[in-house]
Amino acid sequence: MFKGCWNALEKYAVFRGRAGRSESWSFAVFSTLGMVGLAYVDIALGLRGTLILIYGLLILSPTLSVVVRRLHDTGRSGWWTWVGLVPGLGALVLLFFALQRGQKHSNRYGHAPQLFIP
Repeated sequence: MFKGCWNALEKYAVFRGRAGRSESWSFAVFSTLGMVGLAYVDIALGLRGTLILIYGLLILSPTLSVVVRRLHDTGRSGWWTWVGLVPGLGALVLLFFALQRGQKHSNRYGHAPQLFIP
C-alpha cells in the first residue's frame, strides 16, 4: 500500500500514462489521513487551517496527476477532471470513474499498470 502512494508522489507532474486502482486509492487514503492528522494539530495549535492549506497546496499536483492517470486507465481523457468543478454531481461522477476497473490491455494512454503486490 505504501508503494502505490509513493509511486503517486514520485509521479507528481506526470499527466501521461495510467494509474491503477491500488495506486490511486492508496494515495487517497494516505493523503486523507495526512489531512485529518494535520487538522488535529491545526486545532490544537489554533492555527485556523494554516497547516491544512499548506498541505492542500503541496498535494494539489500529485492529486491532479493521479486522477488524470486513473481516468486514462479507464480509457477516458484527462479532461474529465474538469467535471469535478460541478458542485456535488462532479465529485460523484469522478468517484464513479475511479471505482471502475481499468482496461486490461493497452489503450491509447499506455500499457496496463502493474499491480502493487508485495
